[in-house]
Amino acid sequence: MWLPDNQITAILTTQWRVMMNRGATKVWLMYLLTGLWYLAISAAAVLLAAVIPEMDTRESVNTLITIGLLLGFLYWQFVPVLLVSSGMSLELKRLLVYPIAPQRLFFIEVLLRITTGVEVLILMTGAAVGLWRHPLCPWWGPLIFPVYAAFNMLLSAGVRDLLTRLLARKGVRELVVLGLVTLTALPQLILVAFPPETWKKQAISQYLDRIPDFPYPFGGPGPAPPRQPRRGRPPPPPPGRGRGGHPPHPAEPPLPLS
Repeated sequence: MWLPDNQITAILTTQWRVMMNRGATKVWLMYLLTGLWYLAISAAAVLLAAVIPEMDTRESVNTLITIGLLLGFLYWQFVPVLLVSSGMSLELKRLLVYPIAPQRLFFIEVLLRITTGVEVLILMTGAAVGLWRHPLCPWWGPLIFPVYAAFNMLLSAGVRDLLTRLLARKGVRELVVLGLVTLTALPQLILVAFPPETWKKQAISQYLDRIPDFPYPFGGPGPAPPRQPRRGRPPPPPPGRGRGGHPPHPAEPPLPLS
């Protein structure tokens, strides 16, 4: 049996009040900053909806969507961890005393993940509108965003529950924090130890070539277009030829000295 709407609304409202609780004198400031933040996110979503249809090449659209989905994934997974460590998250163990079915607690936890990823949902809405308006994108292209959102919500709920149990133990808490800091700095350390210029000289490039491509809605990035010469400057002539492709004039012999 599904939970009544009033219980879900009460739990989501409690989560929102916990996040906004900064004392009686700072409540108005938090609401003001939150309103400005979501106004900026909404403006970015409108910008995405207007910019994506104007992109001429599918490679640029694929790059923008891929980087955006990666950043959204990282944001959706790390924000719940920060809320748990700062005490701004709602503990579902305290809800066991209320008349709520225990098997529905995971459903409530998944719904609570929406409150930590509202920014990503707003930006995905703008990107979906932009893809729907793009002439090269098929009709099923924007349908990837609901699947992406459901995946992040389920994964975020599992990661948060795991980290909550690990952070509750003494000794393990410090190791988890050290591991998170190490994972954050690991990409930069890899780039410093193995610069991209040396990848072709090593076996790393062979493994990178075996990575399958992402199933883009445009049919793949495709080969890179040939480089066009710059306008206003003619290409250099081939060796043995002068300007215009004609053979060079023979040098005149020097005049005899009188």
